[in-house]
Amino acid sequence: MDELGLILQEARENKGLTLAEVQEETRINAAYLEALENGEYAALPSPVHVRGSILIQIPCSNDTNRARVTSTPQ
Repeated sequence: MDELGLILQEARENKGLTLAEVQEETRINAAYLEALENGEYAALPSPVHVRGSILIQIPCSNDTNRARVTSTPQ
């Protein structure tokens, strides 16, 4: 798992959300969410989808994690 994946997973778990709940809230397939958390970017459709998915997930995060995610190099 890479740092970004860890940030996303920690944010989700700190809010007590399952992948299914985040899927419902963000409309991102749970398999893609899991791939993001595991750093398996090759399992995602394209780099544009990766960035878009991360930006959509940010509202599920807290202020500290939002700052960490948005400052992560592309």
